[in-house]
Amino acid sequence: MIFLKNCIESLLLWTIWFPLRLIIERLPVKTVYLIAGLLSPLFYIIAFKEKKAVMEELITLFNNKYDIVKIRRITKRSFDIYTKRQMENLFYGRLTKDKIQKLVSIKGKDHLDLALSKGKGVILLNPHFGSFMLASAILGFMGYTVNQIAGEPRLEIQSKIRRRIFRVRERLSENLPVKMVRTDRDFIKILVKALRNNEIVSIAGDGHLGKNWITVKTFDTSVCFSTGSINLAMSSKTPALPCFVVRKRGNINELIIESPLKLEYSANKKDSLEKNVNRYTKIFEKYLVRYPCHYGMILQKMADNYKKGIIDYPFFENQIVDK
Repeated sequence: MIFLKNCIESLLLWTIWFPLRLIIERLPVKTVYLIAGLLSPLFYIIAFKEKKAVMEELITLFNNKYDIVKIRRITKRSFDIYTKRQMENLFYGRLTKDKIQKLVSIKGKDHLDLALSKGKGVILLNPHFGSFMLASAILGFMGYTVNQIAGEPRLEIQSKIRRRIFRVRERLSENLPVKMVRTDRDFIKILVKALRNNEIVSIAGDGHLGKNWITVKTFDTSVCFSTGSINLAMSSKTPALPCFVVRKRGNINELIIESPLKLEYSANKKDSLEKNVNRYTKIFEKYLVRYPCHYGMILQKMADNYKKGIIDYPFFENQIVDK
């Protein structure tokens, strides 16, 4: 049964990423979103296991803040957001300046420009929220020098078709005006040089690779957050700006760039680090409340990836197991 399921999944992924991708790349964006809008309800109906998992994750996150009817609505919308993001991934490597300007608008560009005027570079805290990959792309096409941090892919535990897809995505990403920096390579020197050159370093604010993490309270639930990006900002005295990609009406993705975090520095670095991570998560929390559907599927994927060993720790502290 498992073998059959894996075969079906591999065939489906191959169909999507090879023959279908070549078609999607050539279609008007509105047509692509129309197709995604038709597919997401079907995905919601047939993906019973995933739907149940998303609902459970949302209930854990909001700690009974919403009733089951509200949770179902958020879950259904999460499937729609996720399906459209996956469609965007299919033409991500073929983006042009003209196309991305039709896809993404920016709010808070003045925060970014003011931070860069200080000459120390900028750390953009860009979590896996909505169509997060579009953030670096739009800034790159606008003329900013962007270094996108990418986690270790851990291909050895991925299926053959997923390894093949990863290589295709990595090759296609070279077409974009974004420097991809892998954490499983000598990336620290690259980051230090980028910040000295007053460039943007985009890091997943909710990244779950590595061993340096702390637990913080979000909606009275203990969640895990990495300290790496905040630690880098503190060590380099670089402005750290939270950002979020929110899908608006008409499928326009709005990149919202917040003002820099007010980082605290004290003799006790560990205490300061924890306080600064908490300040970031409080901003993150506001977006989770307002746009929970932008994170529902991500919660489910993180839980699944943790079980598979693709990431080092889960989102929720109570999901941690001894390995």
